[in-house]
Amino acid sequence: MSPPPSNLKKVAFLFPGTGSQHIGMGAGLWAEYPEIRKNISLLESRLGYELKNYMFHGPDAALFPGLFSDIPTVFAETTAVLGLAIAKSLAEKTSFPDFAAGRSFGEFTASSFAGFFSPLDCINAIKKTIREGQKICVRNPSSLVTVYGPGKPGTAWLLKEMKKAGHSCELAIFYERLKVSVLGTERKSLDTLRKLLAKKGWRSSVSREPGAFHTSLFRDLSSDIPLFLEKAALSDPKIPVFLNCDAEKCSRKKALASKIALGVSKRVYWQETLENMLAAGVRVFVEIGPGIMLTEFICELPRDAVALKTDNAANFAGTLDFLKKNAKK
Repeated sequence: MSPPPSNLKKVAFLFPGTGSQHIGMGAGLWAEYPEIRKNISLLESRLGYELKNYMFHGPDAALFPGLFSDIPTVFAETTAVLGLAIAKSLAEKTSFPDFAAGRSFGEFTASSFAGFFSPLDCINAIKKTIREGQKICVRNPSSLVTVYGPGKPGTAWLLKEMKKAGHSCELAIFYERLKVSVLGTERKSLDTLRKLLAKKGWRSSVSREPGAFHTSLFRDLSSDIPLFLEKAALSDPKIPVFLNCDAEKCSRKKALASKIALGVSKRVYWQETLENMLAAGVRVFVEIGPGIMLTEFICELPRDAVALKTDNAANFAGTLDFLKKNAKK
């Protein structure tokens, strides 16, 4: 598999992070596509244990860990395995994309697909990161809270008011077009945050996953990730990977390792990543795996750009057909 000629529409594969998982994900793809069955089974054989039954049947507790529990779960591994299997299947039947990126923990998967480290090393790193994150959250419970409607001025006001009230609260992700903010705060601060939201009439939802990842509450975890990668065979990626912490593309293994580590305790610049991809000439965004990453809603796409899905058999078929036609132009 080699990158497509430069006269074609540039393609980016986008990998989801936590929060995208759901019971039944991948079941239709498994039933319809032998290549996806092959690639999932290959990854499972390398891991030494099965994940597809968790994808297809749950239980719910395996995909959504208890908020402040350190009992091991498989929610991140299942999303990574499914994403890698889908991406590999597409690349085998069409051509390799020009760029890759992953939102939140999806950047581990994106980096593995790009050749930075093996799928086994990737999934082991994700697993260790999530496990250590759960332990941090048991010691100091925290959550990510999605707030709908504040925009930039409103978000700045919320952060200022939380600080005045003596609470730690940080911006983890911001979607300007949607006027959606994802804030990270300690669990003990949620009541204060809810009262401030009520004053403005803004809706909110608390993430089902534990921990205010992408905030300084997980700074110690950023220091641990290089240790998780010590035994991994790292390589320069075959294609540039856009990273969460600065929305810039990266093509060197040393910088990639450093930025992945930073990503767990720094704000996610996802909207900026999409905008920078557009500036780099990307016109085909392929959303890999479960869930919908709302590319076209987060970032205003030009008329010649398209966002494609792979979350079910019908969408995968349409995406595969589109990429085949693009590769022949």
